[in-house]
Amino acid sequence: MDEFIGFGVRDLAVEYHWRELECPAVLKTAVPKILIFPGDGTETAEQANGFCKAVSQVFGKTNAPEIYSIYYKDNSSCAVHRLHQKAGVNQLDDARYPLGREPQPYLDTFYQEQILPLISIREGREKMPLHDAARYLRATTIVTHCHGSTVLFAIEDKLRWSMRKLGYDTGEQSFLLKQIFSFNVCSSMPLEQTQTSALHIMSQADGQAVMNWRLGSLSRFIQSARLKPDEAALFPASSNEHILVLHNIYQPQIDEIDGAAPDEHLGSIYFDLKINRQQRTAASEQVLLFSHRMLQKALETPVSADLFNGLSGEDDNIRRAEASGRKYRQKYRRQKVLIADAVEKLQQMLNAGMACDFRQLPTAELLLRRNEKGTTPFEKLIGRGNIAEIKQMQDYIAAFEKKNRLLLLPSRLLNKTIEQAAQNGRYDIVDCFVPKNSRRLPPAICAEKLAADDIPQIMPILDKIQSDVQFVYTLLPLYLKSAHISDPLRKRRTQTLLERMIFSDKTSLRENIRLYDYCRRYDEKERQPLQAEFSRRISAKISTARDFYDVIELEKSRRARDDSHDLYAGLSTEAKIRLEQICVREMKKQLNEYVKAAVLRGRGSDYVAYTELYSRNMNDAERNAFNEKIMAANQRYKEDKSKQKELVEELKSYIMSENSAVFQVAEPKKPANFIKDTRHYE
Repeated sequence: MDEFIGFGVRDLAVEYHWRELECPAVLKTAVPKILIFPGDGTETAEQANGFCKAVSQVFGKTNAPEIYSIYYKDNSSCAVHRLHQKAGVNQLDDARYPLGREPQPYLDTFYQEQILPLISIREGREKMPLHDAARYLRATTIVTHCHGSTVLFAIEDKLRWSMRKLGYDTGEQSFLLKQIFSFNVCSSMPLEQTQTSALHIMSQADGQAVMNWRLGSLSRFIQSARLKPDEAALFPASSNEHILVLHNIYQPQIDEIDGAAPDEHLGSIYFDLKINRQQRTAASEQVLLFSHRMLQKALETPVSADLFNGLSGEDDNIRRAEASGRKYRQKYRRQKVLIADAVEKLQQMLNAGMACDFRQLPTAELLLRRNEKGTTPFEKLIGRGNIAEIKQMQDYIAAFEKKNRLLLLPSRLLNKTIEQAAQNGRYDIVDCFVPKNSRRLPPAICAEKLAADDIPQIMPILDKIQSDVQFVYTLLPLYLKSAHISDPLRKRRTQTLLERMIFSDKTSLRENIRLYDYCRRYDEKERQPLQAEFSRRISAKISTARDFYDVIELEKSRRARDDSHDLYAGLSTEAKIRLEQICVREMKKQLNEYVKAAVLRGRGSDYVAYTELYSRNMNDAERNAFNEKIMAANQRYKEDKSKQKELVEELKSYIMSENSAVFQVAEPKKPANFIKDTRHYE
């Protein structure tokens, strides 16, 4: 269909029982059919067909209708639509922040080609007669799993927009949407918001259900208000929407099925009751059989609203589920009233400017619940700027999170809070939200976003960051900017503290070299004090060098004829002597391995960096000849591998002759070519 969505139908008459569909308006028939919107893990036609097969088990081999399904070719594009990926705690199911109704471009082609024709004619430019549109919509029963329910939610929004544009009035829109019947398992769409006719089936043992639905919403209540083991609750959420909640499908004592934990998020187990039948509870099987009869009835009922008429239990299990549902719904309504009352009291207290007694709150989640203006008590308390109160709130939230294992303050909310506080110059508030031993500095207080006189205020925050070399890179621009602090005393004190953080004895030789080189990006005059100190530390650390790789940048700097020679030039005389000793030692130590690797693999060997070492005293022309010699030896080896030993000896003799000063005399005490003006040497 396009690069995002694939579309097909289960067809037992063709190979693999799947037929891909490209023609538009395939669904525009009055023949009862099923359209599946699967979970976002359905990325191939094979996976889509597998789910179609599971759904077909509801109808038996001979009575199954045509079953169509989409699948998500580009999972990365559609997966971001999942509500629980985008929303923080208390944002899902929030009518003021309807994340599920954001535009979803990946559905556009499918909607235009297959859904819009059900309500329009003339290529979507005119509305069709109301009874025809109702007949087409009613003929297509929709089955969803997980992410698929949010696909339906988005398509409902697209339908509503299209119907307005086509000229359907409000009553006609409501009537047509009610003709759509959806059978939703592991539903992730907001409840009590759809205008379609829907049956939602959820298990409280679904391990992938999330706890970030809005406090006070039905979705959140279902997640948190647990039923008894083996209990089910069947109740209406509205006149067009019914909920079937199961405490569990599998027996509680079952810890493992086929080597894995029982998975009650798997869509197929809600349709094919033969899957793991021995591990299921008898009660859940009876309730699911009832839901299957509802799905069968959906294909036989001309008006979706009639599906919910006379839902009285057909057996004891269903009657018990309805009785539990009535109690469950009453409990939900009571909780909703209690939450609304607590929210009102908290809001009154905040509006009056009174101190907040967090212990009086029924739950910490109230702090993250938005009011009619879209703000939260958490944001209001931060805005008041009382540090003692903010810390009390943090302690209260932390205790709640630990007890309930529920993250109230996700990183994006913390980052937003830190950013706003930094913009307002409230670095004391930023300090409250940077935990001790943090791995990085918040981007909101990087050097580029701070004035020089702000830097002393963030020093307590810097003390909380774990000191490592990556942190030092962050500190360098802060140190350079601190030179412009207006108060001389604060400037000196701040720079002293920053120097202690930047110049650590734990920083290795290689890291000091890299930091010296990193400073080149800054103004030459401003960076000189930093580079001078790094040079001193490099000189002191050079004795820790274990091999040539530790000092290769120093050797390159020694040979350089541009500004990069400053690295070598800044070394102490003792360090230069030590560098020479390391190079001579490594030349002798690694000669045999280097020669062998060069013959076998040429310049692609693991020892290619040692070419810098063995050609260290050559000019450019001699280095080119040296490289050609290595490549020639490698080429000759490829042509005749029996000559390996001969080529190794030949290349070894050549290298030793080119470095005769090293291989014929004792280790030197002074650096080669060392003269006072190190910028001019041969």
